[in-house]
Amino acid sequence: MKKWKLSLQAQFLLIPLVMVLLTAGLLYSRNVINASQSELLHTIENETLPKSIELTHLVVQLTQTLSDCNVLLRSAQSDRDEESVYLHGKVIINQLHRIEKQGQQLFKGYDNKELSDQFDQLFFVYQKQIMMVIEMATVDLNLARSELIRANEVIKKIDKKFEQWVINHRDSLKTSINHLLTQLEKERVAQLVSLCWLGLLAVAGYVLARHSTRVQTNLSGSLEAIIEASLDAVIVINPVGVIERYSPGAADIFGFTEDEALGVVRGCHVRIDHS
Repeated sequence: MKKWKLSLQAQFLLIPLVMVLLTAGLLYSRNVINASQSELLHTIENETLPKSIELTHLVVQLTQTLSDCNVLLRSAQSDRDEESVYLHGKVIINQLHRIEKQGQQLFKGYDNKELSDQFDQLFFVYQKQIMMVIEMATVDLNLARSELIRANEVIKKIDKKFEQWVINHRDSLKTSINHLLTQLEKERVAQLVSLCWLGLLAVAGYVLARHSTRVQTNLSGSLEAIIEASLDAVIVINPVGVIERYSPGAADIFGFTEDEALGVVRGCHVRIDHS
């Protein structure tokens, strides 16, 4: 009987402990899910779109310098004023310097060193060709136009490199998003399993409580039957010495009825003769 009581107590202690652990697991899973969702949104909002826009803006600026060179050549063809061509060319060169600085600043935040090196190489070729166009504008227009055509091909190469990078980065982003979505799904499943376990433990706690009540009722009934049937004196006294139970056998032996003995402090009226 003692062993069963200890086992029942252990079960009552174990169930709340497991429920606390599962609740902590649920809270942790919810935090992980929220963090994963935030990371997913951050990846989508702050990675591909801004970088694509910045790279496109860089190509647009390069194309603008090409258009400015076309204007310069048309101006040089109608009016061979070297000073005017020089001033116009100086403006274009300053634009190239600004584009170069923007490109350096842009690629500082990128992990793709290969793309940065390719841009530096192509931009160096493009810059050299544009300067040749400006120098040849008042000397040889045909040579200047040829250099301008080659410069346009360089811009196409830069644009193609950027486009390829965006495609590759988009594929990499898709992989990252799929990984995050898979992780989110796993966390949701774990959360659902934890909720199911919490429900099962709640049901188990209810069943154990009902079972414990029945056991206590049976024990009380068995104790009462033993006291009533015992021929010996059975007296139940609480910790402060008050008589709480007084068997019929005790009434026969000591001569006091149950009503007289109940509630009496031990030793006040009942005396046991040991002689």
